[in-house]
Amino acid sequence: GNGTTMPVLTDASYNDVDGVGEILASAGGIVCASCAHATFAHNRISRSSRWGINAKTSSTQNAYTRNVTIRRNAFSRIGTTSADTGAIYLVADDGDTRFNATVTHNRIVDVMGVKSEWTSAGGVLETPASSYGVYLDNSASGVVVTSNVVANVATGGLFIHEGRDNHLSNNVVFNVSTARKSGGVNKAVSSGSSAYYKHH
Repeated sequence: GNGTTMPVLTDASYNDVDGVGEILASAGGIVCASCAHATFAHNRISRSSRWGINAKTSSTQNAYTRNVTIRRNAFSRIGTTSADTGAIYLVADDGDTRFNATVTHNRIVDVMGVKSEWTSAGGVLETPASSYGVYLDNSASGVVVTSNVVANVATGGLFIHEGRDNHLSNNVVFNVSTARKSGGVNKAVSSGSSAYYKHH
């Protein structure tokens, strides 16, 4: 949507979403291209090709996603057919990037990612590949990430790509793989967060 047509006061709660993206890989369990005062809570999202929950804000369309709460959701087997993904993915495109969002008390397991490459030997699929538990992308700002549990993730439990005024605390991240570019809390170590690594 844009500034006129975007949904306001959306509540997507208590849904069971399974097997997303079997036709189109760039898909998610719940996707909000722009929304304001939205709540995504108590959902179970599994076997999603790219994202669990995806929210986007964009100033070019006056579509400012604001005041979003993502809480008490359970994610499993996210990123089954694509890379550069997260179970919870907030992305800002252009200009004002402030979400004023809260991501809290979510359980995220098995975010592995799949990447395809062409080599001299032919096509190659690589897994695990670039994927994260909570991914704040392209300057997503003004996000509180607290009290989440993230396990069995390919690249990083919590990842901030640029952004400002983000606050991460009291999260537990463990069993992050040794995939390329891996790290427990990638660019996002802050007070109260713990990262546990299992090296293979």
